[in-house]
Amino acid sequence: MKQLPLIEGIRGYLALWVVFDHLLGFSGYGVSSLNFFFKIVRSGWYAVDIFIIISGFVIFYLLETKRETYKVFIIRRFFRLWPLFIILFFVAIPFSSIIIDNATGFSEIYQGVLIGDGKINERVVSWKDNMFWHILAHIPMLHGVLPDVILPYSPGAFLGPAWSISLEWQFYLIAPFLFILKNKCKKYGLILISLIFVVLCFLGQRIDDIQFGAFLPMHAEFFLLGIFSFYSFKWVYENKFFHNGKLFYIVIIITSLLYFILDFKLFYLPYFLWINFFALIVDYTTKKTFELKMIVFYLFESKPIKYLGKISYSIYLSHVLVIYITQYFIIEFLPNVSQKHHLLILGLFTVGLTVFFSGLLYKYLEVPLIKKGNVIAKKHGINLSYC
Repeated sequence: MKQLPLIEGIRGYLALWVVFDHLLGFSGYGVSSLNFFFKIVRSGWYAVDIFIIISGFVIFYLLETKRETYKVFIIRRFFRLWPLFIILFFVAIPFSSIIIDNATGFSEIYQGVLIGDGKINERVVSWKDNMFWHILAHIPMLHGVLPDVILPYSPGAFLGPAWSISLEWQFYLIAPFLFILKNKCKKYGLILISLIFVVLCFLGQRIDDIQFGAFLPMHAEFFLLGIFSFYSFKWVYENKFFHNGKLFYIVIIITSLLYFILDFKLFYLPYFLWINFFALIVDYTTKKTFELKMIVFYLFESKPIKYLGKISYSIYLSHVLVIYITQYFIIEFLPNVSQKHHLLILGLFTVGLTVFFSGLLYKYLEVPLIKKGNVIAKKHGINLSYC
């Protein structure tokens, strides 16, 4: 099978989507107050849903192509996630006081307009009161499995986006077993995996006190869609089905009509976007027509987009820290600007500084620590990848 194209570029767009969502939220704009386009931008959790689908897709691609032992797979994924995550988590702890200052100051300046859902102060106080337990839960990346009754607001403590890192890690812990099941039961492997995920989804629907749905059963359907996408991609590639470069155009017409019929409900957006991305990946892998080359190059393969994709993990985890600090200075030194200008200034500085610092984090933290993990993994007979 060929190397997966486009994934890096897609990740870059998704990371920016999450950033823009948080910029709107921290500037006091709720979903209900926005027009349709900005409603989409403000719904960054759908970008995370697509990240999760991509994770299911890519992880099964790696398991198929690398054929690693469980131990090696876990070492490789651990060193991809944990170093940056844990360092930024500890960096975020002392900045938690700024969050309260920003929320209070913002509400005073803009006459009661609230940041986010208005419960930021309550959450930060809870984080500080339970700091030791939050640290203990974050070290093994299992902070996403704890309900509020055990540890309140655990998934998003101090470093909000890190809830999905725990979710990813939970999937990594079971993914090799699912892959083995598929290979052992060739005819019925996918059916058995589906049944497992149906049970997980059933459990997830009955859990409502874990913030962001950070427990694996609460997002199981997206991982399953990613797994099915991989095996669909493999089947199309091996059987030379839809190798005419037309699948993307067919899919985009069908999904557009369906989205219109479904009254453009945002709930369906991640599914339709992923189906279109998937069709484009299939077409670009099997037959690169001139039109596809142009679409892919300008939208996904240009140097700026690929660079954003390469540093997307750092962007995703670090941008909230940049928002906290930038917003503090805006409130302190530019308290008289309008809410829209507050958003504009916050956005310009946040995007610029986040990309700058994420580049540094990738070069001087992510890559060296992955290489450090490579030394450990080599003892087990395989190199780390940068996927």
